[in-house]
Amino acid sequence: KELGKTEKNIVLLNWRKPAIWNMESIKIMKNTNCKVLNIQKLLTSKDSKIISELGMKYSKKLEKLWSEKVFLNELFCSNGISIWDCIKKEF
Repeated sequence: KELGKTEKNIVLLNWRKPAIWNMESIKIMKNTNCKVLNIQKLLTSKDSKIISELGMKYSKKLEKLWSEKVFLNELFCSNGISIWDCIKKEF
């Protein structure tokens, strides 16, 4: 309800589920004057391809980074003691 009182534009972009799924959500959208973006209309096929290529590129870079054991041991080291072996499962 507070969102409807603001003079700012409210934009909703939700990748995982639709913005409107029941009567309550319709009322909220109407009362707040919220705008809904459609991701398929927001990105061109060229944009989607670029995003996909960048995702693959950076995934490969991250895989390479995580395989650099010497670097990671030094990165997670303080006073000559490395904690990398203890925390690497979290990554």
